Amino acid sequence: FRNFFLHYLTAKQINDDLHDWEEDYAAGRITPVVALVLKHTLSREIKVLRVAFWEHVLPECCRTLVQCFARAEHTLLQATLPHPQPLFLLLTQAKREFHKAEQEIRTIHEFISTQ
Repeated sequence: FRNFFLHYLTAKQINDDLHDWEEDYAAGRITPVVALVLKHTLSREIKVLRVAFWEHVLPECCRTLVQCFARAEHTLLQATLPHPQPLFLLLTQAKREFHKAEQEIRTIHEFISTQ
């Protein structure tokens, strides 16, 4: 049961960090996403950091999110909770938000590749 929240909240935090990494970087907050961006380039120019984000960090974090969601779901399926439905609902909503963002990312990539 506790592992569900570990995986669920990890996914939620990564998802949040993906959306505001530039703001975090500008404020000097080194979140896991910002740390990954910095790991992929020595430059501190925002344009170069954005390229590192789009080409390296975003795909890596998306894979991590999928793993976290799968682990959270597996944990719930293995748990012997009397009423797990609210937790499944939380997980389903988070996955839906992620898949919506994932589709937006694909649209952006398609647009960029045609320019």
